[in-house]
This record gives sequence, C-alpha cells and structure tokens, in this order.
Amino acid sequence: MALKYKLEYNQKAGASDDSCYVHLKLDPEGYYRFQIGKEIYESLDSEDQDELADGLFEIKGITEISIMAYRIWYMKSPAYEWKEVNEEALNFIMEFFEESSLQELQGSAKINGEGLRLISDTNRRAT
Repeated sequence: MALKYKLEYNQKAGASDDSCYVHLKLDPEGYYRFQIGKEIYESLDSEDQDELADGLFEIKGITEISIMAYRIWYMKSPAYEWKEVNEEALNFIMEFFEESSLQELQGSAKINGEGLRLISDTNRRAT
C-alpha cells in the first residue's frame, strides 16, 4: 500500500530553522509530544528511545523532531535544502511503516519546500 502524506511547512519570524509537518493517514506508536533536539535525544537511555526517532535523527539535516498522533514534525538545519531532507525522511517513514510507495494527499506542500507555509511570530511581553 501507499504511505499517504501531506506536507505543511512552518517558519518562525526572525532567525530560525524551517520545520515541516508530515501529516499521515496512520498513527505512529512512539510519541515525543514535545520537540526534542538531536543532542538531547542521543543522551537519553536506550529504553527512552525508539526506532522511528532513531531513523529520523540519522537523516542528515534533521535537528529536532516531535512524533504525535497522525503527524511527525521535524526541523532542519539551514545548511540543507528541503528536497534532500524530505526525500530521505519520506522514504524512511514509508519503509518504517512497511508501505510500498508514497502518495501525496491533495493540498500538500511540495517536497522541495514550495507550497503551504505557515509563518508564526513569537510575541514576548515586557516584564
């Protein structure tokens, strides 16, 4: 079967790495509800790690992840292009869930970073 996915990019205003949501028609098992950086993840005990997160962090350019119901989020380093990160990430996710092909859902942003992009701004209050 095909891995059905929809990409949605997120960029914070100001100096920040871009991030991407991969919305799925399936529910990953291991959840990291809060974003976790590669350095912190690698310092966790092995029983606190899982295969999906391990594989995502093996992809060059991925710096942070979050795994939630029906979606995976990752942030990339600005040194990498979206196409090179997304192609590897989507192929890994497809193989991880033992799917045979990729199927982009209607309304998805493109693998190369074009398309649906949310821009968020962090407003800080003065103390």
